[in-house]
Amino acid sequence: MNRFSLRRRVAAATVAVVLGAAGALATSSSAMAASNDVLTPGWEWYDADDNAAYFSDASAYFVDYLGSSVDVFGFTDDAFDGFLLDDLSVTLGGATLSPAFTSTAGTWVDNGLSEFEATASADFGDGDVLDITRTLEIQGSFARWSWTATTSGGAPLADYTIDQSGELGSDSDSEFVTPTATTLVSHDGPDGDPVIGYSFADVAYSVSNGSDVVELSFTGDAAAVLTVALLEYDPCSTDEALAAMQAMLPTLAASFGETLPPVYADDCLYVDAPAMISGETDQLLPLLENSGLDDWDYIYEGAIDDGLTFTVLDAPAGLTFALEVDPESGEPALRMTGTPAESGEVRLLFYFDDYAPLVLTFDVVVEDEEELAATGAADIAPIVAGAAGLFLGVGALLLVLRRRAAID
Repeated sequence: MNRFSLRRRVAAATVAVVLGAAGALATSSSAMAASNDVLTPGWEWYDADDNAAYFSDASAYFVDYLGSSVDVFGFTDDAFDGFLLDDLSVTLGGATLSPAFTSTAGTWVDNGLSEFEATASADFGDGDVLDITRTLEIQGSFARWSWTATTSGGAPLADYTIDQSGELGSDSDSEFVTPTATTLVSHDGPDGDPVIGYSFADVAYSVSNGSDVVELSFTGDAAAVLTVALLEYDPCSTDEALAAMQAMLPTLAASFGETLPPVYADDCLYVDAPAMISGETDQLLPLLENSGLDDWDYIYEGAIDDGLTFTVLDAPAGLTFALEVDPESGEPALRMTGTPAESGEVRLLFYFDDYAPLVLTFDVVVEDEEELAATGAADIAPIVAGAAGLFLGVGALLLVLRRRAAID
């Protein structure tokens, strides 16, 4: 994945401003087709649609990331390609029908629980009619579909087979790992799609590496449920994100609604330790990329012109920072100037315009503080001991003078 592979979506910016001022927003509809994007903590879900109870895609998105007042897309997007849209088929005996869903209800709740419901009916004649209700719920880092089927007579529910399929944004790069009868993980390596965890209840599924299609199948009497969870990660943390999602598979369904924190490395972007500061400082610190970020191409000639910027999260008082072009490499570097009064940690949030956030962390050490910490106790001890000895000597002298005065 490189810096050009992300599809930055700016439509969320307006909604994000409203969210920051007013918290959760909700809209609803009944028996009508409508579509809106939904924001949850860490994600934007596109085209959440009550007509078919589906959404088209999802991207990592953070409002006021780390309290910085910066709204920013993450590193992963393109989770789905119209997942579970218009692909319903119902089979009875040797006959197969493809009924369409129509909306019955929809509620869009940013930073809350959004719910959508749609129904479809398959009429095979002779009283063999199957009515299907599909419900979609979106909350936190999760989406959950559930299907229920009813019939007023004719063939029993167990005789009907319901098939659905959905496409992933990972396309031909799709890889599926740790498959069991009820759980699965998909990813596309370092190419920028989220790691997705799946939990299947009363649903049989079929997938194949190199294919973006997830096929589902269940009978009419099943209480079929599919739960998916999305996990954002930076280019340095692909393996860690996979391991994290695999670890949560046993409890994935029960964790619906939670917000999964992004898997970001502490040192994906770093600088060499700055020189010790004594008084005023002026240092140029080249920005360095750890393994994975270098392949993503975060630091390069022209990055500042392309929108690389930062905001200060935390730093010792008296320090200021600026992005400059390193005259030796031509790449971005951090200029640190000022006269800090004390040592401390610097935390800077870097990002490109509105995406790809990385926190750069390093320590600054003020020399006078360092010397006091190392030598202060040793220097003070002799002074205290000398002062104590002086007082004792003066006391003894006074006592002698008093005794002599008494004798005289």
